[in-house]
Amino acid sequence: MKSVIIDNGIDIKTLAFYANDTRNLMVNKGEIIPSNPPSELTHGGLCARVFAEQSGNLPDISIHLSRDDTHKSNSDDLITALEWCAGNKIKLISLSMGTIRFSDAEALKKAVDLLYNKGIILITAANNNGFITFPAVFDSCIGVSCHYELNTEEIVYFENSFDGINIATHHIHSPELKAKGSNSLSAAFIAGMICKEINFKSSFDDVHQLFIKKSKKR
Repeated sequence: MKSVIIDNGIDIKTLAFYANDTRNLMVNKGEIIPSNPPSELTHGGLCARVFAEQSGNLPDISIHLSRDDTHKSNSDDLITALEWCAGNKIKLISLSMGTIRFSDAEALKKAVDLLYNKGIILITAANNNGFITFPAVFDSCIGVSCHYELNTEEIVYFENSFDGINIATHHIHSPELKAKGSNSLSAAFIAGMICKEINFKSSFDDVHQLFIKKSKKR
């Protein structure tokens, strides 16, 4: 089963922790090209470590989105990455970012629906400030957030949520982050758990059933 993490790259130190050979790619001017891993610890590296703690391995592929001077990416780069996944036999995507701009929603919905129709499972983080987030709000992906009142290893499954969030985890602490946890780390946590539990033939509904069994309902 091929798994992908879309973030700002997995750094060299994180790659050295695990034996599997992660393929490093990046978005460049609307194309996916090979890239070198960053030398400094990255947000993507932290998320990849959380993923690996659950699955046993790093994601098979890292897609590094291009960044501007404010260290933020854009929806066009994200759509390029998602469309590449749709055409390259990917099964699981861990996405630790999104947008709160409604103007981006239509194009992102089209890309996410394409993944869904191909049986690709997209796990995506909600905005840390509680805003409606695209693509996390869409029914064709699985939105994840962290809730600080949950105990360690506790998971809550939301059957009907207005903001599209399907799963909440306890906060995943990382010493490198100033916050006690983040929705990004929670999304990677859930993606890693799914990677361990499912196979290439598993459906979107199979994943929902997995977490219905594993968690409390709200």
